[in-house]
Amino acid sequence: MAEFHVKTSEAAEKQGPFTKHQVKQLAESGQLAPDHLLSIDNGNSWNEARRFSGLEFAPPVLQLEDSPPPSSIAAKDTIP
Repeated sequence: MAEFHVKTSEAAEKQGPFTKHQVKQLAESGQLAPDHLLSIDNGNSWNEARRFSGLEFAPPVLQLEDSPPPSSIAAKDTIP
């Protein structure tokens, strides 16, 4: 049975091993992103998760950290 290892970036620590079923669950739950790295040879080589067939990734979460709060919108910007 194949074992997978995961890294969130080149500099990140290797995590695992995970089974194929666990990797699929991580992708579906959003814990594994398409740009995270997967290895099937104990970390000797790494590929982006999006290159592995059979993985369905959760949609990305939209983050609006740079948006101003609604109370800071001027009255002139209000749509009539």
